Amino acid sequence: MNKTLYIISVLFVIFILTITYADHEASNNNVSSHGSLPSQINVSQSQGHQSEKHYLMENQCKNDVNTIPRLNSFGNIIISERLPNNSAVRFNENIIIIPKTDLNKSITTGKMYLQNWTHEIGITVPCYIQGGEATLDNNSTSKGFHDLGLCISTSSQIDLTNERCIFLKTVNYESELPPGRVHMATYAIPLANTSWDKWDHVYCSKVIDYLSVCGHPELWVKNFTSPCYCNSHTIIKKVLDEIDEAGFSTMVSSEKSTPNEIFSQIEIYIYRKGDEYLYVEFAQVKGLDLVRVLMILGEGEEVVKAYAEGFTAVGGKG
Repeated sequence: MNKTLYIISVLFVIFILTITYADHEASNNNVSSHGSLPSQINVSQSQGHQSEKHYLMENQCKNDVNTIPRLNSFGNIIISERLPNNSAVRFNENIIIIPKTDLNKSITTGKMYLQNWTHEIGITVPCYIQGGEATLDNNSTSKGFHDLGLCISTSSQIDLTNERCIFLKTVNYESELPPGRVHMATYAIPLANTSWDKWDHVYCSKVIDYLSVCGHPELWVKNFTSPCYCNSHTIIKKVLDEIDEAGFSTMVSSEKSTPNEIFSQIEIYIYRKGDEYLYVEFAQVKGLDLVRVLMILGEGEEVVKAYAEGFTAVGGKG
């Protein structure tokens, strides 16, 4: 392994340690915070509960004002559903793209910009409680890392360790990504008025140049209930209607993929507008009342296809 690859490997390990660290001795407040973050975030209007879940019929969406604090934690979804029997199911997804970088010479071939590009083109994803958007501008090939995990615990007091998991499934994929400018977004949307914990990743800047490593531990928001949730059919319809209104033409109207050990249902849609291609994926997480949405926009079919294959819920087979 040459020196540059070694440095990138070290950087990746440090980055992984940053995004998987949590405060295991957090207090019983609704939010545990670390570093220079605020000591408390008020979620009193949406306290968690253990009452019977409420689901919506098809074409329904309880779209009350979302008071849940949200950060742009693109590429990092870590969320746990508290079940009525005092158990919990935790889902995590980490998306990492690292361009060629020389730390000794302070040279990088790419940057990541945290910006809400979906809103800029007229697409609004309803009711999401975690996720975010980013633009990746890479001048050379990059390494992609996609990590997925599902943990079932007999205790609702679950954290980011796996000690309390009676069932644990993790999968890890690596890919080589072509150069180019690509927009990506990931979202987690609740399907019922159930209780959640989430760990928001805190970036140090809106521009990531990969030349330095910094980061706060995850911001832990405990035991909350979202005032906004949707039926899965409604989520898909709302997003696709706005894509149509934004001027995109359908290439693949609906491709349903076989369920796997993490996701119970996966639907894929592909759109085009001029030279731009848009990949949209809806995946329902097994054991959770949760849909994960992935969106990838870029110029050129091959670039978007490579990113879709690297980060699809199907598992490297998009």
